[in-house]
Formats: sequence, C-alpha cells, structure tokens
Amino acid sequence: MNKNDIIKLFSAFSGLIKQMNDEEFSAFLDGGLDIKFQQKMKIQEENHPNISAYDALTKALDATGDRESARAFLLYSPMGKTRDSLEKYAKYISIHINKSDKKDEIVAKIIESRVGLRLRTEAIQAVNFGCGNVSDKK
Repeated sequence: MNKNDIIKLFSAFSGLIKQMNDEEFSAFLDGGLDIKFQQKMKIQEENHPNISAYDALTKALDATGDRESARAFLLYSPMGKTRDSLEKYAKYISIHINKSDKKDEIVAKIIESRVGLRLRTEAIQAVNFGCGNVSDKK
C-alpha cells in the first residue's frame, strides 16, 4: 500500500463519516456499528439484459416473509428455471457461486443472502430492543 492508496482510504472514510447522522456516528463510536468497504462491480446493460428483471426479483424476495415462500417464488420465477440463470442472478447480487454448486445450492445461497440475513437481523433487533424475550418462550 502506498501513500496515494492511504489517502484514498482516508478520503473514503471521511466521506462515510460525513454521511452519518448523529445517531449512527454515536453508535459507531460506541462500537455498535460496523463499517465494511466493498468493491463495486460495474455492470453494463448489454452484458446483463435482465437488469430490470433482476431488480424486480430482488425486491420480491426482500418482501417475502420467510425462507420457504421466497424459495417457492424464486423457483417458479423465470430466473429460477435453470442453473445458468440462477448463477447470473447470483453474480448480479454479488453472491459467490462455485462451479460445482448444484441448482439447489445456488437457490439456498440466494435465499440465505436475501431473506435469511434479513430475518436474522430482525430477530436480533427484536431481542436487543426488548421486543422479544427469549425466556417468555419456555
């Protein structure tokens, strides 16, 4: 890493802090907020003619209430028909797919990425904010 790389890193970090509101900044200082930098991939329309379909599918998966309904929706959508179309969609939403992954494994990775992550986050927030009490369920 050279001097210019460090300058770019601090510049990006500074811009991120400027975008935070007071609550987010306080959470960051208290250690309750993690910051992750991800590389953005530029996707050209001619390489991915289904961008609007990908976005619609992503919104629909995000709106589902559980993993099973999301799985059924994905499998009955046009993109859920073939392994190749699922692999292209997974690449679009930045999910790593191995060549050896079967169709069911790709579907599971997509569902876990879009729905499972949201459900786990909601459960953690419910416990942390007192909306749910684990001891009540005994």
